[in-house]
Amino acid sequence: TAPPLSAVQGGRPTTPRHGDDQRQALSTTLRALEHGSRLLPELSDADRLRAPYAPKAAVRPPPWYPVAPIPNIDRPSFYSDLSLDTLFFIFYYQPGTPQQYFAARELRRQMWRFHKEYQLWFQRQGDPKVTALDYEQGSYRVFDAESSWTIRPRNDFTFEYRYMDDSELP
Repeated sequence: TAPPLSAVQGGRPTTPRHGDDQRQALSTTLRALEHGSRLLPELSDADRLRAPYAPKAAVRPPPWYPVAPIPNIDRPSFYSDLSLDTLFFIFYYQPGTPQQYFAARELRRQMWRFHKEYQLWFQRQGDPKVTALDYEQGSYRVFDAESSWTIRPRNDFTFEYRYMDDSELP
């Protein structure tokens, strides 16, 4: 088979320019990789002790800004003095923390019940009108965490016990 016309010059076969371009690109890539490999971190770099971060220009917070943790925040007795609004805030905005647990415990102590389906807190207003084995119906106060962040009345509400979070909180 004859070589393509582009590969013949003056009657002699030559290598196509395309191969030269590939070799040059490969050579450039290899040089870049060699240069970059000299800058890679070594395993011993991970062993170096790092000093704690110190900002170059330290900023003093205003005197009213808290700079120390709140004392006794991990003690259950701390939560008995908090407002309902604060307890609800802690419950909804600190999920999975001891603070959420303590807030829930205090809300339960104040006779609030958590509805697992609605993910809202309810509190009875008086005795229920109807009491059965699996539900009760009556007037409740409900904390509306989704739209208004207020406590609203809920009359003739049926609270099915299967949705009540009755897990033990010591």
